[in-house]
This record gives sequence, structure tokens and C-alpha cells, in this order.
Amino acid sequence: MLGHSQMAQSRILCLFMYGAIFVCILSNCISKLEANESIYSVGNIVVDLSAASSADARVAALEKGRSLAFKKLCDRLVIAQDIKFLEGVTPQKIEEMIESYVIEKELLSSIRYKATLTFNFKRYDVSNFLKINHIRFAEAKSKERLVIPILELPNGERILWQEPRSWSNSWLVQASDNKLVPLIVPLGDITDIELVNARTLMATTWGSLLPLAKRYDVDEVIISIAKVTVKTFEGFNGVNQKELKLNASDSGNNLDWEQNIDQILKRVPSRIELNVSINFINAQGSEQLKAVFESMDGESFNEILLRTANKISKSIQETWKQDNVLKFGLENVMRISIPLLHLRDWIEIRGKLSDLAIVKNINITSLSRHMAELNIHYLGELDQLITALKQLNLHLSYDLEGWSLHTTDGLKNTNIN
Repeated sequence: MLGHSQMAQSRILCLFMYGAIFVCILSNCISKLEANESIYSVGNIVVDLSAASSADARVAALEKGRSLAFKKLCDRLVIAQDIKFLEGVTPQKIEEMIESYVIEKELLSSIRYKATLTFNFKRYDVSNFLKINHIRFAEAKSKERLVIPILELPNGERILWQEPRSWSNSWLVQASDNKLVPLIVPLGDITDIELVNARTLMATTWGSLLPLAKRYDVDEVIISIAKVTVKTFEGFNGVNQKELKLNASDSGNNLDWEQNIDQILKRVPSRIELNVSINFINAQGSEQLKAVFESMDGESFNEILLRTANKISKSIQETWKQDNVLKFGLENVMRISIPLLHLRDWIEIRGKLSDLAIVKNINITSLSRHMAELNIHYLGELDQLITALKQLNLHLSYDLEGWSLHTTDGLKNTNIN
């Protein structure tokens, strides 16, 4: 049998081991949260300035970089109508709201400084500044949404996975920046080709898209169809309209199609018209939006595609911001219970709740191995809270015992309407 001293040592060792495990789990969860905390980080800020010396150029470049980063952050968070109220923010105020910055690809000479910068803003300072100045903004980040770009040529051919990939590349540019609504584009590999094709996507359902949605782990697919038409200016009689259409489509060689259409734009007074259909499809149903875009003077085919994708992307971002704007004048309290299986569950859920801008305070009223009960103080309407929780794979539901919160990490994309 063990003596009292040995038993005490054994208990201390067990406590130490449990403590170490707890710290490891907590550290792991915190690191994950920090990795996801990127809304207030603005990267890919390119500066290139010359001055009397490289030191002076560096100082001026950093100030310009801070200003560009702040503008980019505001474009990300702030409602479009309120952006104009931020034009007079001083460089000193912007600097006060920056926590740190990272310099990449730094090049300098005796009078020139060039670098790519990343700025990390102080979340509380920025949000408090916007709140004090009555600037409407949103912080909730949506789950990723998959964009499938389909280009329909004048001859009726639909381009999805094959060349030219100019429409897909235009959407890749929109997916390259960190936004409240992250947009991703399929790889276009053999697996994607086997799952869907351009013809079947013209009339599709969530059920038919589910394999692709599961592959990219998304809850919504956006099918963006751009139909191309080449038109001559009214009153121009120097070219046959039928001949122009055939030259523009060049169905025998799609790889040269873009080059041919740009040559026509230079040779003939004409314009490109894009009839765009945007289809938002998820488990709850579908919604369709349509718009027409025309090329501007001197604009190439690739440029109008990029401008169109950028405008549609901004519209998607703006709709999300409008729906999730923080309402500081409206605060509510909800009592919820959280069923638990492991200590890890509570730590992760607690971290997610603390990370939500809409959640102002959390009061724990009871905590056991199998259940946590708490009061959540949140801003805005109940629908906003439910939406914000959904983006973190948390499901809020109501039954006879009240509100309860469950994780849905293992249950994604299982519902088909």
C-alpha cells in the first residue's frame, strides 16, 4: 500500500497533468481564434516613394501605407453611404489605431523606398472610433461562398472549365482579398469537371450542387453567368452585323477569341454588352439577380469582365453589411444553455462567443461537466444574433426548456430541399 506522502505526491502529479492538459487545450483554442482574427488585418499595401533620402522616403511611405490600409479597412467594414464621413481622418489618428505592421519585399536606394506592407489595427480602437462618430459598420464575417463563373459567347457556347478563363480570373481577383463575405472559385480540376458542367448548371438545384458544396465546405453557391454580345454603334454602316458576330465568336478557336474581340473593338466603332445573371443557391432555396454592363471607351474585354465582377462582389459585400450592421442603441439579453460533451467544447464555444462583435457581455450562471448556462448580452435583433452564430457553426434553437446552443461542425451540408 502507498504511504500518505506517496499518495499526496500521486495526487499532485495528477493535478499537474490535468492542469497541463487544460492549458494545452486552452492554448490550442486561443491560437485558432487568433488565426481567425483577421478582419482588422489589412495586407498587400504597396508603397513606392522617393524623397531627399531613403529614410525620408520610408517615413513618407509608411504614412501613405497607413492611410491606404485604413481606407481599405473602412471599405471592408463601413456601409457605403458612410464612407464619405471618413475622408477627414488625420494621419495621427490612423497611426493611433494601428497595433503593429509587417514589412515585406522591402527595396530601397539612396532616395527611394518601396515595400509591401501589412497593417494590424486595434479592433477596440477602430470600432470605438466608428461608434463615436456615428459611422455604421459591420464586423460579422460570413462563411465562404463558392462562385461558379460561366461565360456565354455570342455563338451560344458556354465556357466553364475550359479556356478562355477570363471570367473565372476576374472572380479570382475578388477572392484574393480578405472581406466580410469571403468568395472562393473552384479549382476547375478533373473532380470539378466530373461533378458539374456548364449545361447542367443553367437549371440547377441545391441537391445537384451538394457534392460540389461539400467538396469546398460551403453553404451557398453563387452561379454567375455573363452572356457576351458585341454591338456596333447606332448609325455605323461600315461592317456587316452578321460578319461582326461571327468574327467575335470565332467558335473554332476559343483561345484566340479574346484577342479577336479586342481587335474588333479597335477596328470597328462598337461596344461589348454583358447580360449577367447571378443565382444564389442554398439549402433554403434560390434567388436570382440580373444586370447589364457595357464597355466604356478604350476598355478591353478583360477590363470590362474585371470591372463587372468587382461591382457584383461589392454589391454582395454591401448587402451583407446592411444586414449585419451593429446597432449600438439596441441591446438585448438572452438566457441560453449549452450541452457539453468535453471540456474542449466549452472552451471553443466560449471563445467563439467572445469573438463575436454583436455579443457585448457573457455572464455564466452555471457550469458543470455536461452543461453551461449563461446570459448573453447582444446588440441588434435576434435574427442578427442567429446569423452571426451560424457563421461560426453554432445553432441557436428554442424548445420547452428555453434557448439552447449547439455546435454544427459535424453536420454541414446535410439538408437538401
